[in-house]
Amino acid sequence: AHKGKIKFWIWGSSARPTKRERAETLAGRVFTKILMPLSQSEIEQQESIIPSLNTPHKLFDRSGPEPLDYLEKLKKTFSQSLLPEAYLAEKQADAHALLESYQSTYLENEIRRENLVRDIGSFQRFLTLAASEDTTIVNHTAQAKVLGLSPPTIQNYYDILEDTFIITQLPAYSGSLRVQTSKSPKIYFADAGLARFIAGERGEIEPATRKFGNLLESFVLEEIKKQIEYHQLPWKLFYLRTKTNVEVDLIIQTPGATIATEIKSSKKVDHQDILPLKKLIQWDSSIKFGLIFSMDPRVGEIAPKIFNLPVWNL
Repeated sequence: AHKGKIKFWIWGSSARPTKRERAETLAGRVFTKILMPLSQSEIEQQESIIPSLNTPHKLFDRSGPEPLDYLEKLKKTFSQSLLPEAYLAEKQADAHALLESYQSTYLENEIRRENLVRDIGSFQRFLTLAASEDTTIVNHTAQAKVLGLSPPTIQNYYDILEDTFIITQLPAYSGSLRVQTSKSPKIYFADAGLARFIAGERGEIEPATRKFGNLLESFVLEEIKKQIEYHQLPWKLFYLRTKTNVEVDLIIQTPGATIATEIKSSKKVDHQDILPLKKLIQWDSSIKFGLIFSMDPRVGEIAPKIFNLPVWNL
């Protein structure tokens, strides 16, 4: 009577216990799905082209011009987040009230009630600091000094954030490189707008700023993560920073190709933006081509083996 005829949906208010109970009692008998904040494809009500990233000829056939209101939607994303109720709120004040409630509920249900940390105050200060350093490479020692904690405690706090789906710890790429690289993970919050809110920042952000660029980087990374999860893609994500400060935002390993990518908020990708991708392609023969996600409306190959894709196409 149970062969394919009965399905159980299991969820809980706390991520860690739900994951633990699933592993202990339902191993091999359950499929796991992670529901993330709204994706760009859901908002635009169109199929994402992210699953086609490893096949450029298909990718660029499906790209289109910038929507008239795209920049305003990005600003809304970065000020209200992509959490459904907050994003759909008509007033920014209502969105912020929802985000404040989300943060308080997270600290109460996920952290205090589950006894994940001894000092909830220290964890809350850490959370604010971590949110302010979204898209950066972790320095446990420096953060420990600022907060008066030990580096192992900082590492444990980051692990808690990852276990409760608040962040992604992006590992460093090595591949076949013969250069020294950073080994610490790079941190991305599950939602750029939420990270900005937790960090204490409010209001709209101006496009021509470094902060906007960081927010766009976080946004693109999470859009890719959402589609990897929803399409069950066997892809792995990394970043690269060498000891000589050559940095590539994102490296996507797929069964068909390894792709080096940069994320730029500028409306015109220039020669300097392309250099890290060129160097990495020269260093590692497994990387077949480079992609730049940007606000530049050009679509297609802008340099040998380097392609530009406007972010509104994701």
